[in-house]
Amino acid sequence: MGELKMKTKKKLLIVVVVLLFLVLLTGIYGLLKPLPEGVALQSKRYKNSSVEFLYDLTYQKQGEKVYEQEIFSKIFEIIEEAEKTIVVDMFLFNGQYADHYDFPDLSNQLTKKLIDKKKNDPGVKIFFITDEINTFYGSY
Repeated sequence: MGELKMKTKKKLLIVVVVLLFLVLLTGIYGLLKPLPEGVALQSKRYKNSSVEFLYDLTYQKQGEKVYEQEIFSKIFEIIEEAEKTIVVDMFLFNGQYADHYDFPDLSNQLTKKLIDKKKNDPGVKIFFITDEINTFYGSY
C-alpha cells in the first residue's frame, strides 16, 4: 500500500511540475511575442514650445482650505471660446460626495457652462463622454 501511495505522489508531482512549466512557458511566450500589426505605433517626435502646465491644488494654509483651480478655469475659458465643437470626456462626473466634503462644485459648474454655451450659441455641437460609474453601474 505504501508503494502505491509513493507512485501516486510521484505522478501528482510530475503533473504539477508539467502544469507549472506550461504556465511559465505560456507566460514567457506572452511577454516575448510581437504585438499584432497596427497595435504598436510610434510617432515621430514633435517639438512644441507653447506647452502649458495646468494644475489643481487643494491644501491648508493657516487653517483654511485653499483651492487653486487652473484646470477648470482653462476648461471654462475653452468652452466660452469654442466656435464649432466641444468634446468633454469626464470620469466620475457626479455629485456623490458633495454632502460629505467641502470641495468646489465643479460638476455643476461645468454642466452650467455647457448649457449656457448651447443656449447662447446653438450651432456649437457638444459631445459629452462619460462612463457608467456616474450612475454607479445602474444602482442609482
